[in-house]
Amino acid sequence: MSATCTHLGCLTQYEKDQNRIFCPCHGSRFDDKGLVTNGPAPAPLPRLALTLESGALVLDVGRVVAADALLKV
Repeated sequence: MSATCTHLGCLTQYEKDQNRIFCPCHGSRFDDKGLVTNGPAPAPLPRLALTLESGALVLDVGRVVAADALLKV
């Protein structure tokens, strides 16, 4: 999923001990699936497309996929 907060575009951080994602700019919090648990973020973190090309994992930041999308290898 994207690490960019849906509030104002700040880079989020994963808090391992809390198993959540935190935005240091304005305090938004997301669960481990990217769903908003505390605003002001207006939307969940989008899931981004992954492909496997010549043995390399490629992230397509321009293509959002469904939460249940899986990379088939």
